[in-house]
Amino acid sequence: MNAILEKLRRFDERLAAAERALMVACIAAMLILSAGQVALRFFAGGFAWADQLARFLVLWSALLGAALATRRRKHITIDVITKSLSEKGRAVVGIASGAVGVLVCACLLIVCWDYVAVNFGDGTEATTIALPIWIVQAVLPYGFTSMALRFAMGLLEDVQGIRTGDFSYQHRFDDEADIHAAELAARQLERKEGTS
Repeated sequence: MNAILEKLRRFDERLAAAERALMVACIAAMLILSAGQVALRFFAGGFAWADQLARFLVLWSALLGAALATRRRKHITIDVITKSLSEKGRAVVGIASGAVGVLVCACLLIVCWDYVAVNFGDGTEATTIALPIWIVQAVLPYGFTSMALRFAMGLLEDVQGIRTGDFSYQHRFDDEADIHAAELAARQLERKEGTS
């Protein structure tokens, strides 16, 4: 399972880099469009398509952000409960929430795929932009696929953590990951010195 997780992690790193870049581009375009619209309204101008495009960019930013949040295990959680659990307890909760997350995302993926397919089939276009609406909506099945992949990956990490007793992956995205790694290394060194 280690080899599979390593390949998944490498793939996930590349995917996350692309998602971050696309999300930054969406947010930058959204800010430029919105600021431009505000400025043009002072001169009784503006573009009819800019507001709709900004809404589309909000949708893309939200789903890309949700996928990235799921990657870092920052999706909806009850921190009060999980923070008070042991690492093994957090892994057990992670397995349960990962399974539910995969199931929910898979259901939403199917519904969104059908929704996009209908609009692809009938050639519906956005109201103010000459753009097929399915292109805008394509982020829906992509976002839920990406989140399902991250939930599944977290579930596999938790299963492996329980099997091996190594829960260091839980601190992979912590702001204090370096501190935790140093504390872990110090404890391991103390154990080695104690057995010598």
